[in-house]
Amino acid sequence: MAMTEHAYSYEAARSFEDRRIQVLDGSAARKRANAQRMQKVKLAVGVVAVLVYLLGVVFMEAKITIAGTQINTINAQISDLQQQSARQDLTIGALSSNERIETYAMTYLNMVYPEADRVYYLGEETSLNIAAGLNQQTATSSESDEIVDESTLWTAINDFMSNFFGNTALATSE
Repeated sequence: MAMTEHAYSYEAARSFEDRRIQVLDGSAARKRANAQRMQKVKLAVGVVAVLVYLLGVVFMEAKITIAGTQINTINAQISDLQQQSARQDLTIGALSSNERIETYAMTYLNMVYPEADRVYYLGEETSLNIAAGLNQQTATSSESDEIVDESTLWTAINDFMSNFFGNTALATSE
């Protein structure tokens, strides 16, 4: 047993000596300092990560708030434009009423209702002939002066229409 006691005391002395060398050498202190530094770095990285996340959340909330404000502004503009459109539609309706147009025509254009004996009803054939004559007249006027007087009938119709529409309206039956 003496040997085991001796071995035990040798082991204790050896470990004590190793610790003393490490203390003198500073390697244990460096390991401890490095471990503490590593914990501080991990803590700092964690704190920075949380701050970056919170900054991102605040930034996104700001963007969402700005977008909501823009949407509300645009909705208000749409509402205003719809109200303005409705007012314009009412104005158009008032200005295009038959009574207003009739009053304007009588007041500013000196138009009058035709007398009963000045109302002529044209048949379908006569209306087509007159329309064909107007189309023919525009076609011949574009050909210049090649045909000076093709038909006196069309001239008579043109004169009749000019005189007729001077102060009267045309009524057709269907």
